[in-house]
Amino acid sequence: MNITRRKLSQNTLTLLFSNSGSALLSFALSALIGRALGQEGLGIYAAALAWIFPLSLMADFGLNTLITRDLAQYPEAEYSYLRVAIYQRLVMGGVLMLSAILAAPLLSENLRVIQGIIISAPLILITPLFSMFTAVFRARQCMWPIAALNLGMLVVQVSATAAIFAWGYGVITALAVNTLTSAGQLATAWGLWRWLSSDGKHIAIHIGIRETISKAGVFAIAAV
Repeated sequence: MNITRRKLSQNTLTLLFSNSGSALLSFALSALIGRALGQEGLGIYAAALAWIFPLSLMADFGLNTLITRDLAQYPEAEYSYLRVAIYQRLVMGGVLMLSAILAAPLLSENLRVIQGIIISAPLILITPLFSMFTAVFRARQCMWPIAALNLGMLVVQVSATAAIFAWGYGVITALAVNTLTSAGQLATAWGLWRWLSSDGKHIAIHIGIRETISKAGVFAIAAV
């Protein structure tokens, strides 16, 4: 019991550190963009991502919550749940990403906002894929990879954004940096998952795609 409490306490502190650090770095990024590009540049950056964020939540469709809940009870089903999640994200996320790209000219009259939406559209697929791995880490009660991935990505993003502004680039390049660093974060999350899973034993369990997505839909509706 004491070991469990100690682990829960450590996990809570790790997530608290991660969330606090992420909030500070996100504020620093916003301040950096506002200072370098002014109110207009910051507005374009925010407007482009404002269209992308809800679509990435739709692409998740509640599967992250389901993965964390079920794998905490049945860790041997990890590979099977990941296969279902990857399939769902590629299909739903891919459709939403393509829709955002095609609809971008209809979403704004500002050319740079349109360009920003198109450049940021891959996040609709990248974000839920990354969150899939964090859901697995949460189910394992292994929080340090989440903190390392979130803080590491933001440090790289803030540094790279400051560099491109120093070189004279603008808001569209900053949005491209955001997309690229998020893709790097996803690749790193996959690598960490592979490394932490190298000694694990997993059983191939058949999990119906439709049934799993139907169960996840309950969490998706609850999140609305």
